[in-house]
Amino acid sequence: GREDFFPLFQEHFESLSAALVRINVEALELGYRPLIFPQGTRSKRLTPGFSGIVQMALHLKVPILPVAVSGSDLIYPGDSSRSKGGHVHYKVGDLYDPSSEPDAPSGFLPLTIAASRDHGPAFKELTSNLMDRLNDLLPEEYQYDPAGLANTRTGARRFL
Repeated sequence: GREDFFPLFQEHFESLSAALVRINVEALELGYRPLIFPQGTRSKRLTPGFSGIVQMALHLKVPILPVAVSGSDLIYPGDSSRSKGGHVHYKVGDLYDPSSEPDAPSGFLPLTIAASRDHGPAFKELTSNLMDRLNDLLPEEYQYDPAGLANTRTGARRFL
């Protein structure tokens, strides 16, 4: 039943989250900088991001370097993972430090249910700030869809 499932799910989810945090800490200690796609998807137009990126940045006390990517839709048509060749454009923005924002949360374990419960609105606002910065770096045809989220995919299809 639901009462049995939720505690098991939470335990499993949070152990995976702890492993992800540990891997990111180790990567930073080795001099690597994680590459994160805050949309969690591949789409032509920018869609809202997920808050994991700001949670990790706050926890690790590192800024985020926004990099906008455009043109990949032309060289990776449809759901193909094979390039047909062409040019992809990258535009690098200014560093964004979510901890410099008013009311930025601290002292939480990222990617946990407790963090989302206690700081969800703050994470959403910080993620929106980051995504707006990315939006400003993109050519108009790749920016947020003015008609809404019509091209947002759900389920496993969002990764294709």
